[in-house]
Amino acid sequence: MTKHGPATVVAAAMIFAALFACKSGGISKEEELQRKEQELKEREAKLKEQQGAANQPAAQAPAAEPVSQPAQPTAPQPAAPSGPRDVTVSVSVAVDITKPGGAPWDVAGDAADPLISAQSSSGQSGSASFKDQQNVTATFKMKLSSGDSVTVTAVDKDVAANDPIGTFSAKYSGPGSTGKGRNGAGSFTITFK
Repeated sequence: MTKHGPATVVAAAMIFAALFACKSGGISKEEELQRKEQELKEREAKLKEQQGAANQPAAQAPAAEPVSQPAQPTAPQPAAPSGPRDVTVSVSVAVDITKPGGAPWDVAGDAADPLISAQSSSGQSGSASFKDQQNVTATFKMKLSSGDSVTVTAVDKDVAANDPIGTFSAKYSGPGSTGKGRNGAGSFTITFK
């Protein structure tokens, strides 16, 4: 088993920290790693000078083994969109067979007639209605920025008065983001494409 001096242990810890916790304040991980390696070399040189200045026989630390750089991704990772972009918002609602109290949705005992409304925090909206359906999917085109939310409200559309099914919101964080949840008499899935 190889013994490592304190400088080697500190160097390994700093390289590990640089690999897994470097902050991207405008510089790449590789540049941050190179900067950390340079700092380590400088600290190691200072430590050796201090040990030599004390004229104490010190065990010489073995040379640090080279640390391999992490593999760089072959394709650039998609960045979260910063400004508004055209987004397809797909809303799926699974409506319970009956109202929360157990009564049928319609007097005749038919399934709900869902009216799905979507409203973005940026003020865009859309709606879609369906007749006698329990599971529905509606698609809306909206301009969204990262962090915008979309709220979906579902009601059973009736002649006299609409019955609430439920409401659900999800935040847009980029293409492929999804929100799922249950509220009232419906299960909701909002997918951003």
